[in-house]
Amino acid sequence: MRQKTKDSVQVFVPTPKDPNPYLDEILHYSKHEFIFGVLNSYKPSYSVILINWPEQLFGWKEPSNTQLDDLENRFRLWKQSSSIIYVVHDLERHSGMTDNYRRLFEMVLHFSDSLIHLGVYSKELFQKKYPSKHHEVIYHPLYERSFEIHNKLEARKKLGIRKDQIVFIAPGRIRSLAERKFIISAFNSVKEKDKLLIASNMYYKELNIEFKGRTKLKRVIDVKRLINKVYNFNFNSKFRFNYGFTSFKELSLLMSAADIVIIPRLKILNSGNLFLGLTYRKIIVGPNKGNVLGFLEKLNLPIFNPDDVKSASLAFSESLNLLNKESHYNENVLKEFKPKEVAAKWDIFILKSNIN
Repeated sequence: MRQKTKDSVQVFVPTPKDPNPYLDEILHYSKHEFIFGVLNSYKPSYSVILINWPEQLFGWKEPSNTQLDDLENRFRLWKQSSSIIYVVHDLERHSGMTDNYRRLFEMVLHFSDSLIHLGVYSKELFQKKYPSKHHEVIYHPLYERSFEIHNKLEARKKLGIRKDQIVFIAPGRIRSLAERKFIISAFNSVKEKDKLLIASNMYYKELNIEFKGRTKLKRVIDVKRLINKVYNFNFNSKFRFNYGFTSFKELSLLMSAADIVIIPRLKILNSGNLFLGLTYRKIIVGPNKGNVLGFLEKLNLPIFNPDDVKSASLAFSESLNLLNKESHYNENVLKEFKPKEVAAKWDIFILKSNIN
């Protein structure tokens, strides 16, 4: 961890610390002081204000018009003494936009002085819309401190996975039935007999099954529960799905045991799962969307069109061919994603943004 120096500044993050370890990797090496709080704990002495996800400003809940009016007043006050940096993680909220969420996103963009982009695509897109703002590309860091890397065979032994099985993993949350259907269809098309698909947080679809006599029959067997288990692949040995949050400890084992990481998004700007896969030096398959496409091309990784399952099938098959290589990655290329390197760029950018 770097020592704070005389040119260190205080960076105010107007939200509680997020469980997402993205920022933790940077904070460990940064020379600046990051102070987490809430909207009303701001002080004029803070040089820089950092916003990661607009929705987080209101605890991931939809703000009212009154709350948004209050936030607008706060932004005007903050800008008198501090500069505002916004990290563009998403184009919009994952669960859909409303008028108030749209106003929130637009407000954050309007009052921000500088935008940090996690890839070139994002920078080019927003530079056209907001030419007067300062735009900078600073890559997402690898998760070197957040997840433990285990020996692959030992991880498989602990998890009960056969040593020669081809293991695909979709880390993170599968957010929709469409994403679920897409990834399963592509996986099923892979011509590999001994294969396994792991999803650490799969989308759960509950079927509403009601019929006369169900209540009485439930004393013997719960038909609705049984059918839902079958529909959600609880009894299929090709799939290992968790429906809910997976601990970092468990995810570390699953990632260590896997061969291929899937980014199953149909719409996407950035993906932390891409850098999670790189942390474990796994082959990664992902969509031709957003900043993700640029990184997949840079690293010569399989790419699919999320509007075409056949395209994903080909990309999944291509990933199998890459497994035969001793090492797919050039460590010199991955160096620019290392947290220490990323934090150094953040430090320079924060100093440039400091208006005090």
